[in-house]
Formats: sequence, structure tokens, C-alpha cells
Amino acid sequence: MILERKASRGETEKLLAERNADVGWLKDLRSSRHLFSHASAPWIALEVTAKSPFGFELLVLKKNVEDLTDPSTYLHIKQCHAIWFGLSSAFEHVHEWLTEQIDIVEQSAQ
Repeated sequence: MILERKASRGETEKLLAERNADVGWLKDLRSSRHLFSHASAPWIALEVTAKSPFGFELLVLKKNVEDLTDPSTYLHIKQCHAIWFGLSSAFEHVHEWLTEQIDIVEQSAQ
């Protein structure tokens, strides 16, 4: 409930799109949130990217896998960062919008 009215996911996504916010991360967030909240637990893995000097990338596995040939079975740390930064940016956009809406309500009450 925002300003005494229900706000749907679609309305929030539209608000973000109208403000030119990146919404590409929403799909990963939605599917991962549902998976990790209702169906599975995240598993952490390291993908070795170099042996000398040693290099690795952090992965969040969606299920127990023997190899990393199917990217749909894991989230790369870069995807996790995109979700984090996208969500942080979304909060800023929604905050700006709420401030504008409160100003409108306050001005109309005068």
C-alpha cells in the first residue's frame, strides 16, 4: 500500500522504466528469490579461471551440479552484483517518486 492505494509489481516496473532505470536484473531477482525462498538453498562454488596466477569467480549454484556447462544452473557473482545495484537504484527512484507524490498531496491540502 503506497499513499493509500495498492501498488502492483507491474506499476513499480513501469515507474522504474519511465525513470530510465535499469530493470534487466528483475528477472534474475524474481526467479532466484522464488527458488531460494521456496524450493532450494543456495550453494556457493568457485569457478577456477586461471591456475597461475590463481584466479577464480564466485558462483551461487541453484542445485547440486557436477559441472558448470549449463549457465541456468547457477548465478555468476556478476549477476548478483547487478541485482544488488539494480535494487539499490530502484530504491532511490521509488524514494524520489514517493517524495514527489507527498509534495503533491501536501500542496493540494493547502
